[in-house]
Amino acid sequence: KDHDDWGESAQIGYTPNDRTSLRLDQRFRRTEDYERTPGSVQFANTENQTVILTEDRTLRVPRYLNDVGSSISRKVSEKFSLTVGGWFNANDYDSSALLDWDENSVVVSGGYRITDKTSATLSGSYATQRSQGLDGPAHSYAVTLGANTKRTDKFGLNAAAGITKYKAPTGGGDDSQAFASFDAVARWAATDKWTMQLSSRNGMQPASQFENNTMKVTLVSLSAERQIGKGLLFSATGAYRYDLYHNDEIVNGESAQGWSRQWAGHARLNYDPPRRAY
Repeated sequence: KDHDDWGESAQIGYTPNDRTSLRLDQRFRRTEDYERTPGSVQFANTENQTVILTEDRTLRVPRYLNDVGSSISRKVSEKFSLTVGGWFNANDYDSSALLDWDENSVVVSGGYRITDKTSATLSGSYATQRSQGLDGPAHSYAVTLGANTKRTDKFGLNAAAGITKYKAPTGGGDDSQAFASFDAVARWAATDKWTMQLSSRNGMQPASQFENNTMKVTLVSLSAERQIGKGLLFSATGAYRYDLYHNDEIVNGESAQGWSRQWAGHARLNYDPPRRAY
C-alpha cells in the first residue's frame, strides 16, 4: 500500500581522553509502514542499518517514533571498563484504536577483557513502561552475563543472557513474571564481498491492541550484505517475530491464549557517491 515516511537522526560522540568516551543518540520518525531501524537506540548499529523489526516496528499503521539515548564509558584499568547509559523510547499512534506507550531505561554494564579478542560482560538494567492501556507503570529488572568476541577478522559475536523480572498492572492486580532473556548478534564475513549477520533477542512490552495486557516479543533476523564496486552496498534481511500475550483473550465466549507470528523481508540498495563533496 502507499505510505509516507520521513524523519531525522543524530549521533554525537566525544572522547576527552583515551579512557573516557561520551555518546548521544537521537532519532525521530514519522512512518506508516514497517520501520527499518531498531526500536531502542542502544541496539542501533551505525555500521549496519539493515532491518531488525523490533518492538512494534512490524505494524503497518501511521505513527510517530521518538528515540533518545546517552551513555558514558570509562576504561577503569587495562582490562576493566564500565558503561552507564539511559534511554527513552516513545510510540505515538494516529489511530485511537491503538494504545500509545513509552519506555525509560537505565543500564549499567561492566566489561572484563579476558584475551586480546574476548571480553566478558555483566549488566544490570531497570526500565519503566507507561501505556494508555495500563492502570500504572510497568517495571522491569534484568541481570545478564555476556561475552563479546572477535576471534578473527571474519567472525564476531556479541551475546548476553540472563533473568528478567517484569511486573505490570493489568486490571485485576499486578501481574508479575520472570523469564530467561537474551540478546545476541553474530557477524560472519563469508567471502571478501559477502557478510552475514544473525541476530535474536526477546523482551516484554505493553500490548498496543488490547487494554490491561502485555506481551513477550521474540525476534530473529538473518541478513546478508554485498559490496558492489566502490559505491554500492546491497543488503537483504528475513525476520521472524513471535508475540505471546500474558493475559488470555476471550474468543467465542471461551478463554484462549493470544499469540501471533509475523514474517518479514526487506531488500535495500545503498549508494555512497565516490566524490568527497557528496
